[in-house]
Amino acid sequence: MLQTANSPTVEDKPPKVSVCIASYNHAKYLEEMLDSVLAQTFRDFEVIIVDDGSKDNSLEILQKYSSEFPKIKVFTHPDGKNKGISRTANLAIEKSSGEYIAFIGSDDIWYPQILEKQVELMETDAALGIVYAPAHLIDKNGNKLEGTIGEDVIGEKSPVEAIIKKNVIPAITVMVKRAALEKVGLYDEKLVYSDWELWIRILEHYKIGYIDSPLTKYRIHNLNTSIGIPVKRHIKFSQAVFRRLLEKESRKEINISPRVIERGFVEVNRMMSVKWMDTFIYLSKKGRLKLSLLSLKRAFSAHPANFLQLRRILVAIKYFLLGVYKSIFR
Repeated sequence: MLQTANSPTVEDKPPKVSVCIASYNHAKYLEEMLDSVLAQTFRDFEVIIVDDGSKDNSLEILQKYSSEFPKIKVFTHPDGKNKGISRTANLAIEKSSGEYIAFIGSDDIWYPQILEKQVELMETDAALGIVYAPAHLIDKNGNKLEGTIGEDVIGEKSPVEAIIKKNVIPAITVMVKRAALEKVGLYDEKLVYSDWELWIRILEHYKIGYIDSPLTKYRIHNLNTSIGIPVKRHIKFSQAVFRRLLEKESRKEINISPRVIERGFVEVNRMMSVKWMDTFIYLSKKGRLKLSLLSLKRAFSAHPANFLQLRRILVAIKYFLLGVYKSIFR
């Protein structure tokens, strides 16, 4: 069983929802985030925030809100040090007591109806373990950007296979059933993309629900751990997820076919091939032919089938020949 902050009595009924937040160095965004949580139309919730050893004045802001709003409870790691987002989120869950658990980043924003819509959908089907929605994108100043993140997979023949291939579940739009976490465990603290791996484990046992309208604003800035990070880091973090899943499958901790997991590796390798092909084209344009050929070799090694797409070959040849021409006649 998950640990909770208190053991509720009949008089001390636990809230329906626990909003769990891992906070780290987002002092300038905290007030807007917390105000959006407190403005929810659904009122039966608590807010559990764990500060992950922030170096700015985040903890001061959190404690101020906690003193003003009884719904908000603030914690730190026992030693006050930085433990990373996965351990911090796990501690927030351990301190929570709600039937359902919702997540928001300490730099993000919720629309007022998100908890209402999440709970409403969750309670339509006892087999649901996780519900989510798309999210709008905003920049560091709160200006809305084009597009959304999050895709509907409930119509897929196998949602778990679809999520293994690509994580299309924005964590800030997710609500999970506490019973699901008691069954499959919490975030894997060895992973950066621990949310992705957790959704996969939940979908082994539970159905997934989707709300077809954006209910959050995901902030893009230079401290993000997923959206907007360099492709090379994204690939590294993704590969770690698949390796971990294969380890757990070999120990019979999960029951997902290794072939299905390996398809995730194939997709990541395809992305790596695209990255190296783009590097090849860039270096060819610059006339750095030796390095460009090395990139071409890496593109082929990463994913031969992707490399052999005719359009990519023609583009690559075009820019390589231009590079040769420049190197001869410059």
